[in-house]
Amino acid sequence: MSNSNHQAPRRSGLILGLSVTSNGSHTSGWRYPGAPADSSLDIDFWQDLARRAEAAKIHFIFFADGAAVRQGGDDPEALRYIGKVDQFEPLTLISALSTATKNIGYIATASTTYNEPYTVARKYASIDYISKGRVGWNVVTSWSEAEARNE
Repeated sequence: MSNSNHQAPRRSGLILGLSVTSNGSHTSGWRYPGAPADSSLDIDFWQDLARRAEAAKIHFIFFADGAAVRQGGDDPEALRYIGKVDQFEPLTLISALSTATKNIGYIATASTTYNEPYTVARKYASIDYISKGRVGWNVVTSWSEAEARNE
């Protein structure tokens, strides 16, 4: 018997994503023996990570972003010890990573509060073409006081 509504059969299974930050989730992760302290600004590191994730059959990599430095942004001394400050802007990084992989998807955050709709659409559309349809948008509205002050 044929499917009367002509929809493709629904695929079942687990979808696996990888959420990454520059030097891991722990603020002092860069200090761990053997951890590459400069990996957050090393494109070769990120491309290797993306290739490994793709080889492991991960479906997508997620990059969170914000319009401010949330941890210690108002304390110059604290900024010296925060490993999440030095990182690539996610959309730029996704453009580079998508050329190093074939199947894995990429999702990045962009705030609707502090980005013009045309600019967001243009950036994601460009990456959609570069990646051959492997980009997603994590739509958020900014909420923090630091973002409102543009720190």
